[in-house]
Amino acid sequence: MSTHKLSQLYQEIFIGDYATVHQTTKPTILTAMQSRVPSFSTTT
Repeated sequence: MSTHKLSQLYQEIFIGDYATVHQTTKPTILTAMQSRVPSFSTTT
């Protein structure tokens, strides 16, 4: 039901925080996550 909101939140918290803390580019993490989380393809 709230898959879109969950993905959005997950991206904001995990991806954003990870990129900030580990100084990593978002696209790289997003690409890696896309292979594991299909819903991320829609969020992108």
